[in-house]
Amino acid sequence: MTELYDLLQDYAADSGQAREILIGLVWTYCEADAVGLAMSPGVPTRTLPWAGSLRGKTIAQLASWVREFEPYQATIGMAAVNAGINRFRLQPRASPWSPNRGAKTIWRSSSAFCPKSGASGSSPSGAIPDWTASSPPTGWT
Repeated sequence: MTELYDLLQDYAADSGQAREILIGLVWTYCEADAVGLAMSPGVPTRTLPWAGSLRGKTIAQLASWVREFEPYQATIGMAAVNAGINRFRLQPRASPWSPNRGAKTIWRSSSAFCPKSGASGSSPSGAIPDWTASSPPTGWT
């Protein structure tokens, strides 16, 4: 299991300093060169001895907390790891999806990677944009 933690921490190496860390009821947010999220612990706490002292620490330092048994430290560690991974700005590969024979091609991608603006059309839920065209939008090949 330690190999998994080693790999996670490797992704967070050399990824800048934490500018903002927020612990919410559901999500924990870590912002550096990119943003990372992790699910917040389900057990509330009143005190965190390190509160207010994390800004300016490197993402690598915070990512080492992913190994901690204290749930709030582990959550911040995972959010820092995700910020380290997200700095690579990986682009998804869109694939054609056609529900009916002869229908126009609809290009779909994960809602987490969809652009905020410039998308035409929308899915029934409004969460995942659909592009009806002969090819995907620019950059979605």
